[in-house]
Amino acid sequence: MDEINDNLSYGTEKEVIIITGSNGLIGSLLIERLSKKYLVVGLDRTHPSYSPHQAESINFDVTDEKPSTLP
Repeated sequence: MDEINDNLSYGTEKEVIIITGSNGLIGSLLIERLSKKYLVVGLDRTHPSYSPHQAESINFDVTDEKPSTLP
């Protein structure tokens, strides 16, 4: 989240893209491709097997009935 906050603080021109299912094949390829032009945030239920350096990863399950607080 620090990178997102830095992006907002310094007024950079990169738009933020959120990718759900970011740990899967398609999601990880999207992160790789889109991170060249956008600030990418990846949402997924599980921790990635490796943390992609091109994106901020957030573990989050939208189907969880308990309220959750994002970091």
